[in-house]
Amino acid sequence: MSPRYSIRRQDTIEFSFHLVFESRGNMRFSRGAPALESNERSMSITATLPISLFKTPQLRGTIKFDDPEAADRLFHDIDVAEASDALSGALGVDIDLVVNKPEQDSG
Repeated sequence: MSPRYSIRRQDTIEFSFHLVFESRGNMRFSRGAPALESNERSMSITATLPISLFKTPQLRGTIKFDDPEAADRLFHDIDVAEASDALSGALGVDIDLVVNKPEQDSG
């Protein structure tokens, strides 16, 4: 984003932008004040984000099961929200948990 649309402060960065909503349900983003059609409305937004957000390490992990049946059962039985909350509480960090369907061997 151009510095024209953001302000860096000591501990934060402020991003200014507009969301444009259309009467048919479409939406678009604009950095500056947008040109609007008669069926559009604009909302000016300023997002203030801590600079530490960009310095926080991001960890990613994969759990793989060798037993396809166990993986398939887990895929159908897991409560993703509950598992995410449990991990978040145990580790003291925000968790973005995604469960992907097990890949089937084609051979």
